[in-house]
Amino acid sequence: MARPEIVGKLEDLLDWLKLRWTQFVIPLGVAVLTALVVQFPFQSDLPHYRAGEISRQDIRAASDVIFVDEELTKRRQEAAAQAVLPVFDVDAQMREVSRDRVRETFRSARPLVRQDPDEFQRLLAEGLDLNLLSTEWQSLQSWGLSRAFESALLESITNAHETLIYDESINRSGQRNRLILRDLLTEREEILSLPEFRAQNRSVEQARDLIRNSPPLSLRQLPDQQRILAKKMALQLIQASVSLNPVETETRREEARQQVERVVEEVSKGQMIVREGDKIEARQALILERLRMTQASRQDLKAFAGFTTLLFLMIFLFYWVGTRNFRKFRLSSHDRIVLGGYFVVAIALIAVIYSLFQSFADESRSNLVLLCLLPLGFAGMTLRLFTSMEITSFLMVLFSVCVGWMTQNPFFALTTLIVGLSGAAAMRHVSQRMDVLKAGVFTGLIQAVCVLIGLLMGLVSTVGLDPVWVDLPITLSFCVLAGLFSAGIVLFSQPVIEFLGYTTDLRLMELSSNNHPLLREMIIKAPGSYFHSFTVSQLSEKAAEAVNANPLFARVASLYHDVGKLKKPQYFIENIKGENRHDKMVPSMSALIIANHVKDGIELAHQYKLPQAIIDCIPQHHGTALISYFYDKARKNAEDESEVDERDYRYPGPKPQTKEAAIIMLADAVEAASKSLSQAGPDQLRQQVNATIRRFFLDGQLDECDLSLKDLNAIGNAFVNVLQGVYHQRIDYPHLRKETPTNEETKTISKKSSAKSANS
Repeated sequence: MARPEIVGKLEDLLDWLKLRWTQFVIPLGVAVLTALVVQFPFQSDLPHYRAGEISRQDIRAASDVIFVDEELTKRRQEAAAQAVLPVFDVDAQMREVSRDRVRETFRSARPLVRQDPDEFQRLLAEGLDLNLLSTEWQSLQSWGLSRAFESALLESITNAHETLIYDESINRSGQRNRLILRDLLTEREEILSLPEFRAQNRSVEQARDLIRNSPPLSLRQLPDQQRILAKKMALQLIQASVSLNPVETETRREEARQQVERVVEEVSKGQMIVREGDKIEARQALILERLRMTQASRQDLKAFAGFTTLLFLMIFLFYWVGTRNFRKFRLSSHDRIVLGGYFVVAIALIAVIYSLFQSFADESRSNLVLLCLLPLGFAGMTLRLFTSMEITSFLMVLFSVCVGWMTQNPFFALTTLIVGLSGAAAMRHVSQRMDVLKAGVFTGLIQAVCVLIGLLMGLVSTVGLDPVWVDLPITLSFCVLAGLFSAGIVLFSQPVIEFLGYTTDLRLMELSSNNHPLLREMIIKAPGSYFHSFTVSQLSEKAAEAVNANPLFARVASLYHDVGKLKKPQYFIENIKGENRHDKMVPSMSALIIANHVKDGIELAHQYKLPQAIIDCIPQHHGTALISYFYDKARKNAEDESEVDERDYRYPGPKPQTKEAAIIMLADAVEAASKSLSQAGPDQLRQQVNATIRRFFLDGQLDECDLSLKDLNAIGNAFVNVLQGVYHQRIDYPHLRKETPTNEETKTISKKSSAKSANS
């Protein structure tokens, strides 16, 4: 029978929901928490008391209440669960199973000793779960698995299993030093004393000590080398025949919990809960809390449910539209959680400030005071510190809706949206803290313009205000103060944002200073690598501007991309003075040293607490690219080129995951390759740049980042423009011609430059 079409569609929908559950759970959580802040639905006339406080009045139950004392119920359930003894399974056949496994594995492996050594090793390793050194495998193969060797293993296993063998889970047996032993074969159970059980049986370590200290005769009669290896194998073959069954134990404990009846409390209408002056007990505090929840207004609950649903639909719709129409709207689970959490905190902050200022506004019966004093721009300004303008715009629409709902004033919502977006736009090129204050002033001026428009349109009332508020210059100056207040919140939020794993432009500017200890150390110990990184930073910055990436991040990450060379600077061509150490090394070792600067760089970056985004660029700027110089050298030196494994000459990766990381990869290679040009004219530079980009593209290094072919062309043009400035033609000064390098010196320079691309 064919499946109905509607059923198929429903199943497809369910599969889609399973894959995208976070897209529902996080928006729903944000909607609920935001609605709680904005709506405050659960309110009651009953005062809120805690256990131990003194009641200031007589309190009677206003209605019948029946509820479960969850805390007391849970305590009783846990007490019942802990009374259940742990269940240990006994495998009485473990000795024979282990012996049979040795016999069968040896029988299968003997014919392979000479025929297929690799299969011989694999069969023994998997069949007996052995972990031996390569030399030990070779010895075992040369001995040929004699019958005496096999007998020694079998007798060792037999002696060890004369008693039951238990593992370390016995130490977690728990209650009253007793345990349940369950025979897996007969399913018979018995309860034993833990000390008695330990006295009559052996632990795994005790069984191994028996083999070490009292080996059987057959083991002692083996030649020395065979005896040592047989003993090592026997120790690895010892397995516990008694072990904790956590699933069965937890199942029985859960059954014990379920058998405990819930503790139900009943309170009748009019019943005295607590009298004035009495100390409130824990049970009374619980009853009062239940009464408060019961007395919450049903109308508030309806409004809460409605507003929560509205917010959820808006958040989900914005996310759904954004991910399908905006390239910068791709969010990880971490981003969703942080943005959702920040949104709730921002709403809570504006709600607190609103409630503080509201008393003054209520006395004056005007909303002008609130409109001038509320820092409406801080949300957009802060969001722009660590996310894109597209995401900020969507969240500001939601934020303005919440502010409008909270204030019950549509003009507040519109003003919040305008001021928030203006603040976000002003934060685009923030590079120092003074820029944040300037953005705050700009935001305050926009807020003042909105207030002025509201006054002109009659949307803002001045009834009952003190004359000072009606004075327009003073009123507008308060708006500027609100903007500075927003800037203060942004500066306060910056360390928190960076703690959550985001890299702000302010932090990047601090890292770009040559006074940073890691850069200072690089200038002193590896000046060649530093100046290489500096040139790469200039290339990366211009390329990032060309493809609408983050130029500041690209520049700063480039400065630190090669910090791993600090560990062994003398092995990198840009730092070599005189003899090249690689000339005396095999290519594989040279490649290993070159590749290790990635690992060393990550360690140094963590040591100096660099942002994770910059640390990620250190391995990604090489991706899984080939260390071609030493790979080619290894192939030339090898008798058979097929013996050289290309994988040994590739960086560990991963490939670039972002535009900026990919740009740094290309800039690094282009800078190194440009040094090998004998003539650095525009045509030669463009040809070299295009060839380098094409090489990485064809090698698949750019497969995992968001760069298009159009972007690659723009990046190439940006590189050429920068390199033309670096290698521009200079005037030929006659008196300097005598200092022109000799032919031999020119060859040496050319050789070092050609190796630069392999060592960078």
